[in-house]
Amino acid sequence: EEKTVIFSTHIMQEVQALCDRVVIINRGKMVADDTIDVLRADISKESLVTVEFGQSVTTDILRKVKGVTRVETLSANRYQLAASVNTDIRPALFQLAMDQKVALLELRRELESMESIFQQLTNG
Repeated sequence: EEKTVIFSTHIMQEVQALCDRVVIINRGKMVADDTIDVLRADISKESLVTVEFGQSVTTDILRKVKGVTRVETLSANRYQLAASVNTDIRPALFQLAMDQKVALLELRRELESMESIFQQLTNG
C-alpha cells in the first residue's frame, strides 16, 4: 500500500494481469492514466454480449430485443449483440430464450482488451 512499482511493457496481457493503474504514453505524451476499468468505460462505445442458443434463433428476433443495436452471426446459433454502453441486454436475452423455449448455452459480456484500448489510444 505504501510502495509503487513502475512496470514498463508493450505486452498488454501482462498489464491486464498485473497492474492496478495504467499509464499509456504515445510519442512522448501521456494519453491515459487510470485504472483498467475506467479506461474500458471511456473507450467502449458499445456493450457487447455473446450468446449461444441450443437451437436456431433468427437474427430478426434478436434485433427486436430492447436495447440491441447490432447483431452479428458468429456461427450456427451463436451471435454477438451490441447495445449502448450503459445497457445490459442479458436479462432480456435470458427471457427471450425462455419465451422461445430454447436452451441458453452461453451468455457472456465481452470486455475491451488492453490490446484494443492501447491501439485506440495510440492509433496503432
